[in-house]
Amino acid sequence: MSWNIGSVGHWVGRLTVRLGTAPSGGNTVGSRTCSHMCKLVVVLLGLVGAPATADGPHILRLMPPQMDVDATLDAIAAEELPIGAVVIEVLQSGQTLFPVPDSPFITREGFEEGAQLQQWIAAAHERGLKVYAGVDLLRWHLHFSPDPDPFERLPELVDLDTNLSCEGDVDAMYASLWEDDVRLGLAVLVEQLASRYPDLDGLYIQPHLSRTAYMGFSDAGRVAYIRHAQVDPVDLPMYGVDDAEHDRLRAYMEWRPTQLTQLLTEVVGAYRGAAGEESRIIANGAAGYPALRTRHKASTCDDWVTWLLEGAVDDVVMEPTLWRAQWAAELQAGRGMFERLRQPGDVYLRVAGEQRGEIVPIEEFWSHLTGAEVSDGLPLFVTPYTSDQLMASLELLRSLK
Repeated sequence: MSWNIGSVGHWVGRLTVRLGTAPSGGNTVGSRTCSHMCKLVVVLLGLVGAPATADGPHILRLMPPQMDVDATLDAIAAEELPIGAVVIEVLQSGQTLFPVPDSPFITREGFEEGAQLQQWIAAAHERGLKVYAGVDLLRWHLHFSPDPDPFERLPELVDLDTNLSCEGDVDAMYASLWEDDVRLGLAVLVEQLASRYPDLDGLYIQPHLSRTAYMGFSDAGRVAYIRHAQVDPVDLPMYGVDDAEHDRLRAYMEWRPTQLTQLLTEVVGAYRGAAGEESRIIANGAAGYPALRTRHKASTCDDWVTWLLEGAVDDVVMEPTLWRAQWAAELQAGRGMFERLRQPGDVYLRVAGEQRGEIVPIEEFWSHLTGAEVSDGLPLFVTPYTSDQLMASLELLRSLK
């Protein structure tokens, strides 16, 4: 709640008149009334200097340095936008907002001391907002990013597709989840995050593999499955074969999501180990994942149902897969699954400026959701990727006041 200084002055004036005409000469009722009103005047005067605060069901994800975090926090509070939390992305293109020693990450220029993130956390809290740190676990570089490709200096950590490549139809550059340096680096990252910034309200993670190709064919990924099943994945017919009729292929596809779940569990465990078991974890996942065939689940591996049931995450951000013909029905199936799980957490609907590695207008994304009538009743998780998209996101949130 925020107060207009003029309205507070109006009420103080009215109360002063009341107090000035209060009965005297031992009238106990009048004295008691004066006492209560004096206390109320003091409270109202205190609110005059209080900063505007925000409150609402939605979450906005911010990606510095391409977005002005300070100005955005000011706008959210001043306009009383219906936002209750922000996510500040702390890892993009292998660059972090604070030093992370003994990891494959480098500190982004201008953030060498790590002080800016703490200032943003404090500023957000002053405005009544919760703050989560955001980490995209494996999608370390988007093709439209202005940042340098981190795999130019870390070629040994990049994941490959079935063509033993990371080009072509791959929607982004992914780190291999089977590389020890990737797993250890992420664990160190979140441990440092929790230790340096204990005022954070929790962690947001985006854990998935490519939405356009089967990844996992780096040397480390192949060796992991050879050790597990004595089968090299490159020898499996990933396309043109029904996995339900091919036992070895089905076994591989069922194994893949368990590997991402294992990584997520390790990262969450490292964060909670430093921040406390009560720390809230929000995870992104394909909305219709429970309704997908095994083949399609094996592509992205974002098994949010298992993450919830195993207690690895508290809340889920459902990502509409707009490129799929049945996306709306699959989203409703995901919502139904969440309700049947009867978990205590929350579910959000992702509105993003990116789909499968390509920039899309926020307005266009939102129109798909409203046109299909699937957005009613769900708080939004709004994810712009550029400063222009941030402006569009704020305009969307204004319309929801």
